[in-house]
Amino acid sequence: SSGVGFAVDAPGGVTSFEVGGLLQDTLYIFRVQARNVLGYGPESPSKIFSTSFAAPDKIANFTIVPGSEVLVGSSSPTVSLTVQWSVPRSGTSVALSQYRIFKYRVGDDYNL
Repeated sequence: SSGVGFAVDAPGGVTSFEVGGLLQDTLYIFRVQARNVLGYGPESPSKIFSTSFAAPDKIANFTIVPGSEVLVGSSSPTVSLTVQWSVPRSGTSVALSQYRIFKYRVGDDYNL
């Protein structure tokens, strides 16, 4: 085999193991092999994994919930309403931490 690789030994009583020290934006190939007093068995099939992280995909199914408008206050009333969307596909293991909801009045400059 070519390239720079490494092997990490995990205890015989486990069926999962955290492999650290991986570089971001890198493709890795993983295989596992069992060992007993008679030696190593055959290697598992290879699994390829990318450590690339990306921003979430575009929000889907964005809507204003019909009938959610509520008049708030009495002296200077404002309107409150509910917006709703589907969770975007992340494509990575990075958890979503927040959503940003923009609101503009029609006619206002909304180029950020």
